[in-house]
Amino acid sequence: MTGNLKTLSSRAIRGEFYKRLEETQQRTWSPLITSEFRSDQEIEIYKFLGDVAALEEVKSDYKKTTLRASGLQVLNKKWGRILEIDEDDMRRDKTDQIMVRVRNLAGRAAQVPAQQISRLINTNGNAWDGVAFFHASAHVNPQGTAIANAISYNAASTTALTGDEGVAATLKGIQQILGFVDDVDEPANEFAEAFMVMCPTNLFDGLSAAIKNDFINNGVSNTLRTSGFNITLRNNPRLTDTSKFFVFRADADVKAFIWQDEVDPTFDERTPGNSDAGFEKDKYMFKAKRIGNAAYGRFDQAVQITLT
Repeated sequence: MTGNLKTLSSRAIRGEFYKRLEETQQRTWSPLITSEFRSDQEIEIYKFLGDVAALEEVKSDYKKTTLRASGLQVLNKKWGRILEIDEDDMRRDKTDQIMVRVRNLAGRAAQVPAQQISRLINTNGNAWDGVAFFHASAHVNPQGTAIANAISYNAASTTALTGDEGVAATLKGIQQILGFVDDVDEPANEFAEAFMVMCPTNLFDGLSAAIKNDFINNGVSNTLRTSGFNITLRNNPRLTDTSKFFVFRADADVKAFIWQDEVDPTFDERTPGNSDAGFEKDKYMFKAKRIGNAAYGRFDQAVQITLT
């Protein structure tokens, strides 16, 4: 066996896959806005999207809070990809290109939650209450109070932001989240301290200046920097609408989205000697698989801001 093939041993390839998987999972933004759950069946039902009522004076009996009779159903899906490499390419590889492709495969497995959450944001499908997740007026709690998590900001351009506009628009989004009430009209985000701002690439420069600079135009102090909030900015090239960005609460018990894993990312391989297809075609095959799915969580943990 050549020295190169020793480098590309099964143990080395598997180890490299899981190393890159862990590195990518640590860098991804999805845990900031996603409640993550383990799953052990095809469909999970979540009944926790309501709220526990505030404590009241006990005069005779304790008042009870129960979970909603209907819940959110999340169906697990299988995600996977096979990387096929010719045996001769494996033998000839002297530049570590095979390992690069294995790392790519691991990164793809780690990116599934971010990919699927981005899809939910772009499509803006119905939340658990049957209303589009981001909506200007239709989310209403049991007390009749509207939860408006789609707002607008009047900017000079609908596809760009200056630093001072970024400050004002982001503060407007945070203020909206802080004003939301729960099922019993108690503050839903009273203790919010951490937020994530997500934007398409064209809005990144203005929002980056707004969130990271100590001073904005004409030396004016940046009120975002002095607000006391922990604000993280994430550029998301998967976003399709260039006139919108989003503010999410990042430290809630139940967040804006749900990700459930039934089967964590796994790696499997077949060599030319241990599979019929590999034997006939002289192919190595490396497979990544993951079973899980994303869903909308709590709409009172997120705000969509449209530039007008």
